[in-house]
Amino acid sequence: MQNTPKKPSKKFGILVILYFGFLFLVPVAYSADILCEVLLTAHSEEGISVPDYWREIELGLRKKIRTGWIQRGIPGEIAETVLQHLQKMRQAAIVYSRTHPEIDEPKAALMGLVHDLQEAIVPDFTPHAGISKMEKSRIENAAWDTIVANVPGAAPLRLIWLEYEAGETPEARLLKQLDKLDVVVQAHAYEKLGYGGIFDSFPVVRGYFSDPAFVRIYDILMERLFPEVNYFDQYLFLLGHDADRTAYIAEMEKRKQTIELKKLEAKGL
Repeated sequence: MQNTPKKPSKKFGILVILYFGFLFLVPVAYSADILCEVLLTAHSEEGISVPDYWREIELGLRKKIRTGWIQRGIPGEIAETVLQHLQKMRQAAIVYSRTHPEIDEPKAALMGLVHDLQEAIVPDFTPHAGISKMEKSRIENAAWDTIVANVPGAAPLRLIWLEYEAGETPEARLLKQLDKLDVVVQAHAYEKLGYGGIFDSFPVVRGYFSDPAFVRIYDILMERLFPEVNYFDQYLFLLGHDADRTAYIAEMEKRKQTIELKKLEAKGL
């Protein structure tokens, strides 16, 4: 994972203050960096002290399988989890932001990591869930009420989520489109594994994307030119090179040759 924050020093949720001979226990709000470090590393990581409830959030995200893949017949053992989706969204936001100075990279990266955080404790609602947008919003806001009440320092993360939901800032509009592209990339990965028909009932259509670069990325990926190369790696390259098709083909040809060479070496040829 790129740009993973450095491991912070151990922190505690209580600050002990000695004042005129008396001890005062003062709650300390954890920073977003401290909280999100847990989402970027193994949840058993030593040296990071955060509320137990935040560990439960991380575990919930790690175990929660994205509903859409189950509905499309992907086995649970290989189906993408919500945490995997969040981590990929963060990485995609970072790669894109590096060549687009109008995007606040730290905000976009954080938004990618928390935009579905509430799904640790509520369902991953799909468009076919049978509930209204208003009811979905009510349930998800109640989940955030619980998170903020149990995790000091989580309130700023909720504000980032609300910004994402509103979809009005450059970062929110970016993440909304990356969210759809990530589904396309993951669908290609499952198709490569032999799960056919995924695109037959696919909810993402080309016309969804307002950024011309994302339209080009969608078109290039749908050509399926380099099935030998990891689709997420192809996607990141396109994001980082403004969907330059010529540069993409040249780079993927090199990666394809490297993969073929490694196969030959493995066979002892």
